[in-house]
Amino acid sequence: MAMLPWTRPASPWTEGAFLLRTDDGKLYPYQAGSSKQTAGVSLVYAPMGSGKSVWLSAYNKALAISPGISHLPRISILDIGPSSSGLISLMRESLPISQQHLVLYRRMRMHTDDAINPCDLPVGMREPLSFHRAYLVNLLTLFATPIEGVTPPDVPHLAGSVVDLAYREYGDEGSRVRRYDRNVDPEVDALVDELALHVDSHTTWWEIVDALFEREQIHGAMLAQRYAVPLIGEMAALARDPIIGQQFRGTAPNGESITDFFYRTVTMTVREYPVLATATRLDLGDARIVSLDLEEVAPRGGATADRQTAVMYMIARHVLASNLLYRPEHVNVAVMPAQYRAYHMREFQRLLDDTKVLCFDEFHRTRSAPLAREQTKLDIREGRKNNLAVTLASQLLDDFDGEMVDLATTIIVLGVGEKSLEQTVETFRLNEEAKRILTYLTKPSREGARFLAKFKTGDGDYVAALTLTLSATELWAYSTTSEDRGIRDRLYRALGAVEARRRLVRRFPDGSAKAEVERRRFAMTSEMDEQDAQQTVIETIVDELVREP
Repeated sequence: MAMLPWTRPASPWTEGAFLLRTDDGKLYPYQAGSSKQTAGVSLVYAPMGSGKSVWLSAYNKALAISPGISHLPRISILDIGPSSSGLISLMRESLPISQQHLVLYRRMRMHTDDAINPCDLPVGMREPLSFHRAYLVNLLTLFATPIEGVTPPDVPHLAGSVVDLAYREYGDEGSRVRRYDRNVDPEVDALVDELALHVDSHTTWWEIVDALFEREQIHGAMLAQRYAVPLIGEMAALARDPIIGQQFRGTAPNGESITDFFYRTVTMTVREYPVLATATRLDLGDARIVSLDLEEVAPRGGATADRQTAVMYMIARHVLASNLLYRPEHVNVAVMPAQYRAYHMREFQRLLDDTKVLCFDEFHRTRSAPLAREQTKLDIREGRKNNLAVTLASQLLDDFDGEMVDLATTIIVLGVGEKSLEQTVETFRLNEEAKRILTYLTKPSREGARFLAKFKTGDGDYVAALTLTLSATELWAYSTTSEDRGIRDRLYRALGAVEARRRLVRRFPDGSAKAEVERRRFAMTSEMDEQDAQQTVIETIVDELVREP
């Protein structure tokens, strides 16, 4: 009787796209976003090398192939590094050629070709809704916060007034409304000519937007609207407008007037980031599963680097999530012109019905960016009513504050050190059984990645020790070790992703060549340094695989 599995863990889900297993081999299905849980907030904690990125890729893939969906969900991944590129490649090549554009990986650069204007609006709208306005206020406040200092008290209120004034000034009746200018966007110019639209020196971009929309040129209207809305740099200049000056007469800590301080700091920030200098050029098209890699624009080291990382997190978050929070009732607000309401009613209803996921990997990089973290908490709070799931993954426990833990419905711990055991238990409010499980977690192996899962459901909390085991194909697609990436990426270029993975799986069925690379490197008798030796070994293995029949 003592040997019987009385405490065998049982899943609250009878079926699910994410198949895990218990220690005794029983299948443990998990379906994120189901009615079993009140919200889709997941916290993933994993020290370096514990398989966090692989787990996230497997989780997002399971979301994309969930039962009952008729089209791809909207999965937006914000990553620092190419760890999610393997998932994107695997999913893109699993789709018909006609649908491969729906899955996109993009590495952002600090260049005007990747310009993003956070002030963009849904087509036809003249002013932002409350959640978009709050985002712009947070962003401007971040810009106007000294790198090593505190935000002056009046800055958030000043930012709000500037945002409101900017949309009025650049609106249809505003004194700064922009006139249509040819040679700004060739695609818009071509549509104007094709449709024989009447334009003169007084025609505004807003008039072009309306004319194109009336003729069902929706994409063209969206492009034209990019040149009608204000830019962040222009908002900075409005801080010196007499209307603003009458409202804010205080001074900054350095003795400047608060309006001059705001103008100077925001202008300097925009000047440092070319991606904010012009109208939006970064176009994600119709992609529904998108990964933005910020590695090139989110540096490490020092207060200046932390500031840039915070800014880029906020900007990338806008690109990925700005259209995920709209709901059908928003068409009735005053800022929605009547002729656009039927269109947006359909679009917002489809958007509300879609499964939507916002995934932040390497979330520890925001620890020096409180405003970026506050924006994330706002997304978490608003997520439930917008059918939006939020996943945060970090190497640092301090990134998960009390509010995040309270709102989380799924907690995943992939590893824990001796010194952080008690902190992990305290942070995630785990019981003694969970603490016991944590002491036996090990690094991922060929048998899979063992982890602790805590699911908060309507029937109560479920805590279990589970293992994620993936196929060799998935392991090769998701691997982030330098050796595997070096081999895989070279083979992708030489053979294409599908054939490359086929040969890698045949040669290395465990899903990694790291052990073979190390064996060959140690066997080399030359005086070559370790890095050169590793590159030589990798190139030799790649050459062997390319030559295989």
